[in-house]
Amino acid sequence: MSTIGQPSSSAKDRIVSVTPSAAYRVGWLSVLGAIPIAVSVLLASGMKVVVAGFLPLMATTIFLLATHIFYRHLRPDPRLQLCSGLLAMMIAASLLAAVISHGGLRLRYPWIDGSLAAIDGFMGIDTPALALALALDPLWGKLLNIAYVSSFPAAFLTALALGARDKDQRAWELAAGFSACIIGASAFAVFFPALGNMVYHGIDMVEGLPSGAGNYHLSAVAYFRDGQNAALDLAQFSGIVTMPSFHMVMALLVPHALRGTGWAGWSATLWSVLITISTIGIGGHYIVDLIAGAGLWACVAWLCLERRGSSIARIRTEKVRSVFDAGMVPNASLQE
Repeated sequence: MSTIGQPSSSAKDRIVSVTPSAAYRVGWLSVLGAIPIAVSVLLASGMKVVVAGFLPLMATTIFLLATHIFYRHLRPDPRLQLCSGLLAMMIAASLLAAVISHGGLRLRYPWIDGSLAAIDGFMGIDTPALALALALDPLWGKLLNIAYVSSFPAAFLTALALGARDKDQRAWELAAGFSACIIGASAFAVFFPALGNMVYHGIDMVEGLPSGAGNYHLSAVAYFRDGQNAALDLAQFSGIVTMPSFHMVMALLVPHALRGTGWAGWSATLWSVLITISTIGIGGHYIVDLIAGAGLWACVAWLCLERRGSSIARIRTEKVRSVFDAGMVPNASLQE
């Protein structure tokens, strides 16, 4: 007859090793799928890789992944495995997406700016005029710039905050959405590259907007697309994906992950509005880029939804975990 006490190590293992959620699978499958794409793009581009520049981030990713595996399967710790796994997934996806998009420039597929501008026009939107209208004053321009450049750090910090609070499903939804969308956007941009609304329409050095607004990526484009002896160098990387807009993805990811959290959710929503506006004046995007980015995120978010079977399994596991925390579980193996 079993006694009431602390759970056995085998029972703990069976509880912490939760069946992977849909978001978990989507995120890691995206990362794994991006590896052959990145290798193919590299081989096709013929560029050499400046390995030294990648080593710190690669080593960090490997360490985080090893930590995630260790604390998920060997010495179960829900919080450590969650936070390390989130960071490993997002950093790996960012590196692979950067390789794909920058290496893809060397393949020199034709620009699609004419088509994107035509689609905006067909929708009755004068995107160049909209970009100029955002140049209200330097302070407003700085605010938009801050919102634009804060999107990446905000996504990582939000994932970590959710992980630290044991919000497993929300955290994996954010990390998977980030990873799948950045890889998907980068792969699309290889075959359908665009310079952006402000470059295409010759808009530069607008008073009221920061220097380089809408044009900051041109040096990277010139280096990777046409530079002699160009190498895949992390120091030369920049945000070069126009269509679909990944900044639009991040403007949706964070408030969605923080939905229903009170002031944090409302603050994230306000921040996302600023990012969306900044994509026009700072990022130089077309409106159709934003629509495509939102559509990409919606598709990935749908894939990350928990279906009935997996949801029941996770709810059951969480209930048992709460019983463990209360010290009410027999010191015997968990019965199925």
